[in-house]
Amino acid sequence: MNLFLDNTGLHAAGESLDGRSRGDADVKGLLQLGTLLIFAERLHLNGFELDTVAGRTREIRDMLVELGLPSSSLAIGDQDDVIYGRACISAANAAADDLASLSSTAMVSAGPVAPTGLPEGAMAQEAADMLSILSATRSETPRHFHLTALQSRARGAAVYMLASSSKLRRAVKDCFPAPGELSPAVLEQLGIFLRLYLNDALAEERKATYTPAVSRAAMMRQQFTSLIHGMETVVENAAAALTPRTLGVPAVSAALLDRSKGEPAAVVAEALRLRDDAKGMRRRISTIATKVVEGGPAGQFELGEELRDARRAVHESLGLAQVPRLLDALEIQLILGVIPKAKIKPAAALDAYESWRRRRRYAVLTELSKSAAYSVHQQRNWEKLVQASSRKKRG
Repeated sequence: MNLFLDNTGLHAAGESLDGRSRGDADVKGLLQLGTLLIFAERLHLNGFELDTVAGRTREIRDMLVELGLPSSSLAIGDQDDVIYGRACISAANAAADDLASLSSTAMVSAGPVAPTGLPEGAMAQEAADMLSILSATRSETPRHFHLTALQSRARGAAVYMLASSSKLRRAVKDCFPAPGELSPAVLEQLGIFLRLYLNDALAEERKATYTPAVSRAAMMRQQFTSLIHGMETVVENAAAALTPRTLGVPAVSAALLDRSKGEPAAVVAEALRLRDDAKGMRRRISTIATKVVEGGPAGQFELGEELRDARRAVHESLGLAQVPRLLDALEIQLILGVIPKAKIKPAAALDAYESWRRRRRYAVLTELSKSAAYSVHQQRNWEKLVQASSRKKRG
């Protein structure tokens, strides 16, 4: 499965790995990255960024490769301004269609929402430029920003989207009609909201699925249940069946906490070890993910079927459901009441074989379920991870 991760999400994980975490969102970003490393065949990132942002992305990429990630598993895009601008306009029109159904309360983030390496005051300047466009009474102002915004590469994306789409400008004004309602804080959140649509458009170009940073995820309105979320739910339910208790974090994150013992680099190392065990599963879900991204009922149907198979496999492996056995496929008949004769029941034999294949394919989910269920030091490991992720900042 190909996934598109924004630079904000990667940089959050990188800050934790470097010991410079800015808070819980960065630590959760590291756990999110660990989850993606297990399930995603390839991670894509936007390379149309300021040099400082792009440089930091490459640093973190090199850090992950040093920890064992194959370099081909993390691709940094290399768009030019024409391709990027086309994605911006497509995203602007999509955002305009949805903006009418959202309230300003939907545009609330939960932590750092920009990558590291931005010039000081960059987001405040973006908000000011957006206000200039929305307040303009003459067409020269939007035209000026349309021609100049992408000189700042990805940092000018939200301004370019607003300047290039009259449809989006009308939608924003309809959503925020009251005088003074477009405050700097609201405009900053609007910029983040627009980038969600842009990243989704960039992901579509790569035939990938966009996975927003933890801090942006609350703002993302998914059009379908993602495979990764579905797989996490399988682990969550199995862990709850083994030992009913509140985990406090997603089950895969709980498993990574348990295995890493609260060490940032160990989160990545454990995720990569599980990644090696999940090759068969990733191949299978990659095929389905492609159909889901393309849309239509066929992909949705296969997604539901595969999640049911995964759930059944994990429950069988954990002893929570009966496992079909090959022995059950044998039927012993007595000839003349004395001589035994074995007869194989084809349907039962096939059921036993399919069960074995399911359990083998989803063995990594079983392993994650056990770790999540039987972690006895989860809170302590979380606290250790938070402290270790900010050790240089405290020093």
